[in-house]
Amino acid sequence: MGHSERDKDLRKMRQLAHAKSALIPKPCPLEDADRIMRSAAYVKLQTDFDRLFAKYGFNAEIFKDNERAGSKRTVTRKIKNAVRRSEKRSEKQIARRGLTGPIEGTGDA
Repeated sequence: MGHSERDKDLRKMRQLAHAKSALIPKPCPLEDADRIMRSAAYVKLQTDFDRLFAKYGFNAEIFKDNERAGSKRTVTRKIKNAVRRSEKRSEKQIARRGLTGPIEGTGDA
């Protein structure tokens, strides 16, 4: 399955989720929400959503490599966090090297 098919399915799942939530006004009494969830329109949307969800199962991997799913701010934050973790890892390795001598495989001869 290619990325374009997966992206198309993810877009469709988002559209179905938005359409389902649009059917239920906010605020909505519990009885009205229950009645709406049993309506033919809501059941059809839920069935379509479940069909797409079943295609991928509980595989969270479908959401990876899809930066378009996140905002620019979220993607930037993920990149900054990855860089910060890498820097911390380097600092720890340098500190360990100072305590125990050179780390094997670093090229120190």
